[in-house]
Amino acid sequence: MNNSRMNYNISRFALFLITIFLLSSCWTSKNITTEPTPVSPAVYFLDSVKSNYLDFNTLSIKYNSKFESEKKNLSFSGQIRIKHDSIIWISVSPAMGIEAMRLVFTPDSVMLLNRIDNSYLTDSYDIVTKYTQTEINFKFLQSLFLNELIPYKYNADVKVLDNYIVNSDSSHIILTNNNSNINDSLNKTIVHIISILKDIKKVDNISTYDNASNRNIKINYSEFENEEGKQFPTNINLVLKNKADFINLSIKYSKITNDKNLNFPFNIPRKFERINY
Repeated sequence: MNNSRMNYNISRFALFLITIFLLSSCWTSKNITTEPTPVSPAVYFLDSVKSNYLDFNTLSIKYNSKFESEKKNLSFSGQIRIKHDSIIWISVSPAMGIEAMRLVFTPDSVMLLNRIDNSYLTDSYDIVTKYTQTEINFKFLQSLFLNELIPYKYNADVKVLDNYIVNSDSSHIILTNNNSNINDSLNKTIVHIISILKDIKKVDNISTYDNASNRNIKINYSEFENEEGKQFPTNINLVLKNKADFINLSIKYSKITNDKNLNFPFNIPRKFERINY
């Protein structure tokens, strides 16, 4: 693969990686019961889901991944490092273990280092909002990688459960956003679903469909394994669809290490040029 084509793929992947953090999503094909689960059991169940979150200070994850679109395909590997509530560091190596891109997310900034075309980006989350047209934050990204609940909370004064209609089937608790709590006419067009496995109390599907923009993003978690006494997914699949494009990103965690001393380097070489959007 020549440098120009690889650079196109890397840049496209970087944009997608930022874009997928805008909405959680995935459709469920299961039949949902019409009678809501009583609120008190639902509260108890969600508390038990949160108690099953992975407990750590630092986390190192080696991964293999495939990026597919209608025009390009790209396979790569790398590492994700997380310091809880502080930083997410992602290294991307398309071939021969040579790093092509590095991404860093902190609670107030987004940084990207592109070694293919010697460029870098440092900005606030405003740049993500600009391209996704949805406000997100560091907590959202951390929850995405850690298989935690990602509620689409429209009103900070409304409890999370009050934003959802709670239903169930034989294997899942299913939360669907309650649009009656939304005053914003734009957000009323968004359907948001969280599907939770009853037996292991872990999220396996999150879905968002924006009727106004005809944009659908799906997130699926699978292949749960025991990690520090808790179930944790080793496979994440993300699908983005809109009127113009289809993109699929699969991430396979190959090694997970808890609470080791980690570095999160992001050094910008002098010859690199800043990207301005």
